[in-house]
Amino acid sequence: MEYFNIYNENYLKTITQRNINIRYRIDIVDWTEENVSQEITENIIDGSGSLSVNYQQGVRRSFSCDIANIDNAFTPSYKTGMLYATTKIKLYIGLKNSVFGDTYWWSQGIFLITDVVNKTSGSNKVVTINCIDKFGMFGSELGYKQLQGDYKIEKQTKIYDIVRDILHLDMENGYVLDHKKPFFDPIYKDEVMPYTLVKNKGEQMADVLITLANVLGCNIFYDTEGVLNIVSGTDDCTYAREGAIYIFDESSAGVNDLDLKIDYGSIVNSVTVVGTNVNDKVYSYTARNTDPFSPTRIEYVGLKECEQIESAMIYNEDRAKEYALYQLKRKSILQNALSFKSVCIPHLDTDKIIVITNEDYDFVEARFVIQSLQIPFSSSEQITIQCSNVAELPYFELQEGDEVE
Repeated sequence: MEYFNIYNENYLKTITQRNINIRYRIDIVDWTEENVSQEITENIIDGSGSLSVNYQQGVRRSFSCDIANIDNAFTPSYKTGMLYATTKIKLYIGLKNSVFGDTYWWSQGIFLITDVVNKTSGSNKVVTINCIDKFGMFGSELGYKQLQGDYKIEKQTKIYDIVRDILHLDMENGYVLDHKKPFFDPIYKDEVMPYTLVKNKGEQMADVLITLANVLGCNIFYDTEGVLNIVSGTDDCTYAREGAIYIFDESSAGVNDLDLKIDYGSIVNSVTVVGTNVNDKVYSYTARNTDPFSPTRIEYVGLKECEQIESAMIYNEDRAKEYALYQLKRKSILQNALSFKSVCIPHLDTDKIIVITNEDYDFVEARFVIQSLQIPFSSSEQITIQCSNVAELPYFELQEGDEVE
């Protein structure tokens, strides 16, 4: 049987099989409802590409692969719509259980093609596709909505309405950019623009969306089901409420080729944010790492401040506090990185927690947050995981800055 996005005991056993049968699947889906019109599985050439996932604002996912173009079935064509500019692709990576024959498929996102190469060498015909997740529609990657003039959003406009209207922008070919309803963090559903925003001619609509997310202190990205997410980046800064999506120990998939890099030069343990003038007041906050368990706390390594961050997004004390938390969290994540290889575990995702036990590094059920994943489309290669130790993230102590009249 085939199972989709199912996490159970049999799936976990499949991960630890001696000989894992890794499968890759591309579904071509229609533009609006994203229903499947064609499946490509057997024609994907083993070892020909990879999936890259990075924790960042905007585009997070991209992949490339080669497809065997038998009988010219996958020749790019605007007439048939096959692997053309408006082709949408849903990618799955799966594990097949060699004992029971079950395949566990996991969604990896919905993508658009940035470029395609049709190669022929004698009877050998191959099509190479390079793809990017749906956020590329709003940026220079796909170039749909570069601003042709100044783009203005008035103060007090509801942010959810702005995002919805951007997704529904007319492509002038009978479709809108994204028909799917976004997932908008409920606590921000009624938030409004605290100031008038102007983006200039030549900028991308992606810049507008990322700015709106930053106003809220949110992460913005497309998830594995192709839904735009705008979710809080400050609600659980230390990942204390986040459960682990996988535990690496002696009974599970192994941790191989482990490298721990600590970038001492980039350590930041104090961030000050300052707003612009709002009703003759300027708000500021300083977030300082004084957590007694953090190896980069001020008391241990001394005060290491980044350049003061100025932003029109800081329009009251609460917003300044949240934004300071958000920035210190992000800078703390980037200053140390653990990289290792593992068997393919297709349900892993960035900004999620894993637990590692490793005697060589004195890790005993240590919690890490995933920063990036590199997943080769190869049955003989392992995936690469880059992550940060959650114990090194500060339990923020905030110091209120002076409110300037």
